[in-house]
Amino acid sequence: MINQETRFMKISKECLKCHSHDIVKIPGNQNIAEGRLLLNMWGTKVLLLDKYICMNCGYYEKFAAIDKNARKWLNDISEKNKKQDDFDEFV
Repeated sequence: MINQETRFMKISKECLKCHSHDIVKIPGNQNIAEGRLLLNMWGTKVLLLDKYICMNCGYYEKFAAIDKNARKWLNDISEKNKKQDDFDEFV
């Protein structure tokens, strides 16, 4: 079993590629496309994507900042997906 602390820069504060500890967090931003994930076609349901970047080699990871509202939306999407045979329909 893989230890969670060695899999993600967010947790380990260490780059998975070069093992540097010079990691910077860039919080998600509602106004920048790269900093968000739209959960519906109107853009009224948005997940912010926090980025963790290694200042040594440039490797980066993105993580969704899941709050209470986002968790409800994701649960709703999950329930819809369970009722479908495939994932062709996206919210």
